[in-house]
Amino acid sequence: MSGLKQRIIGALVLISLAVIFVPMMFDEPHNERAVRSLDIPEEPPFPEVNAPGDADRLEGVPSYRVEELDPAPVPDVIEAPAMGQEPSVAGDDSASAEAGDPVPLVGEQDPESPPSVRQETRPAEVTDTEVPAEVADSDAGPASGDEASEADADADFQRTLEGAWILQLGSFGNADNARRLRDNVRERGYGAHLQEVTRGDQRLVRVFSGPFAEKAEAEKAKSVLDEAFGIKSLVTKGEG
Repeated sequence: MSGLKQRIIGALVLISLAVIFVPMMFDEPHNERAVRSLDIPEEPPFPEVNAPGDADRLEGVPSYRVEELDPAPVPDVIEAPAMGQEPSVAGDDSASAEAGDPVPLVGEQDPESPPSVRQETRPAEVTDTEVPAEVADSDAGPASGDEASEADADADFQRTLEGAWILQLGSFGNADNARRLRDNVRERGYGAHLQEVTRGDQRLVRVFSGPFAEKAEAEKAKSVLDEAFGIKSLVTKGEG
């Protein structure tokens, strides 16, 4: 019996040891975490506000009253006619009665109304009136005297070119530009004239200055006029 007791005691000891050490073998090691304490300040005291018991007792505040408005009348819904049905139109009898009257066609006249009278208007006869010769001459005659005097001056200039030196200022397709340059040159104290030249279908107007007795005078005028008007003139010898 003593041997059996020893076996039972040994088994109990082994079981107790297993109960103690087996859980320790399977449990994971726990990490120790640092715990920090947070200092939370206490709630500060707030002032107490006493609200008035009755808002109508406030002085200086206008009182308002809310009134309910009557809802706007909703118009009656007009039912649309179903497909295939024609809407009923008031006054069908009157419309049919009016439609019964025949409409007069264009061209038909009322027998009681008088026939329209066509009036033909004939154009007034135009009589040829003779214009007096004096009036016709006065209408066609007033050509500007300036142009005539300019033409005479240019003709005299052409006759004085033989053996003299002249300054060719430029050629222009627009006669107004040529006249403008000629007038500006004359304002500078130099003589200036125009000459018409035809090149094929193009008509040009040349501007000349002079004549000059000596070439040195023409060269001097060239330097003055080129600087004044920004041009490049040409000194040539005139031909009669």
